[in-house]
Amino acid sequence: MRRPLLFVSLLGLALLVALALWSPWRRPAPEVVRPAPYRDLDPAVAALVERTIARVLERPREAGAHGDLGLVYEANQLWAEARACFETAVALDPSHPGWRLHLALAARQTGDHATARTLLETLARDAPDLPAVHERLGEARLEAGDLDGAARAFQRVIDLAPQQSNGYTRLGDVLLQQGRVEEALALLEQAVSLDPEDRQAFYLLGRAYQRLGRADEAETALAKGRDATPRYLPDPLSERVQRYAVNLPARLERAGWLLQAGHPDQAATLLQQALRDHPDNPDVLNNLAVAYLHMNRLDEAHTLLERARALDDRRFGTYLNLASWALRTGDPARALAYAEDALARAPDQVQIQMTRAQALAALDRTSEALAAAEDAHRLAPDQAAPLALAGDLLLQLDRPAEAAGRYREALRLDPDLLPALIGLTRAALRLGQTDEARRTFERARRLAPEHPYVARLTRQFQDRP
Repeated sequence: MRRPLLFVSLLGLALLVALALWSPWRRPAPEVVRPAPYRDLDPAVAALVERTIARVLERPREAGAHGDLGLVYEANQLWAEARACFETAVALDPSHPGWRLHLALAARQTGDHATARTLLETLARDAPDLPAVHERLGEARLEAGDLDGAARAFQRVIDLAPQQSNGYTRLGDVLLQQGRVEEALALLEQAVSLDPEDRQAFYLLGRAYQRLGRADEAETALAKGRDATPRYLPDPLSERVQRYAVNLPARLERAGWLLQAGHPDQAATLLQQALRDHPDNPDVLNNLAVAYLHMNRLDEAHTLLERARALDDRRFGTYLNLASWALRTGDPARALAYAEDALARAPDQVQIQMTRAQALAALDRTSEALAAAEDAHRLAPDQAAPLALAGDLLLQLDRPAEAAGRYREALRLDPDLLPALIGLTRAALRLGQTDEARRTFERARRLAPEHPYVARLTRQFQDRP
């Protein structure tokens, strides 16, 4: 009677062995996602993809390896490939919130909004403490017309990240769409106080002011919100995505940010690498030339700009940069000629008229320079810089009252514009308006105490009774 039991035990052992042999590690490894054959990859992207694929081949059953390859594809806008990688990563590790979030992002970017929203709804329940997930979920609900659901998601963002402007900006947008303007206004004012660089918040704040009939405040806020684009909270994988963005648009964008941040040397290093991969790209040549102009490497900048012009003489930007180069070399006549060439190619560009005005002023053709600055203002009435330049030129023409008016208009659009603060101080002093001069000077000194003209004004005020 014991033999059947022994037979059953041996059979069970055999089944356990078979199951062990058919473990996940014995199954065929997932396929590695390679770029579609029609892709014409940037050399830097191609090299990064090949290196990352090699790591996947070393660890073909690891979710992290496939997910990392997906991040490389995502960073360089290869969304179909990114989605396939994230699908593999999620299949291998369904509990990882990062792979699930980026699968939702890739689904949205490939046009599958319904799947993206379903993924985000599930993830928000499973990972309720990730603010980036709720921000993306709110956006998906908003796109689907679910305003109440979007509002709940964005309120959750505020609860999880109260020191970030994103949740306030997004919820303010929803409330504006619901007609709850006063509530939206409070949120949007909170957003800009948390982050004065949040252009989307300023744009929406301007719309709220408009709807409340506060026209002057609306104009100022809308000017600060010009060219606003949505900004997203980082998630645990965002830093890696940024690091993997090596395609040409990403490198140009990063170089532009470095230039704006006052790091032309770092921008130049990045652009030199891009130029090795794209030696005949006029955009790369122009951007590297601009970095060299900031570094006072004028001969090298000129050589690059002439190469760009030889490759494509239709681009107004090349002539505009040549005009800037000529101004820096002390040749305003040549700068004016280049600015006129740029104007012929793009008659509605504000910066061209600004550069024309600077060249004309350097040639002592101040009235013509003022006309160019006024043309720039007409092209962009919501920008403060043309008004400040017009004020400078009116001061040169000994018209301080009109200059003061231009400076005040500029400061209404941008209260921290240093040239306008300095200019209004000078104009007010000429007009004998000492109190206003002191107020604007103190604002200028708080913003830039080491600025040479601020230092000169400091001595001037010290010499006054």
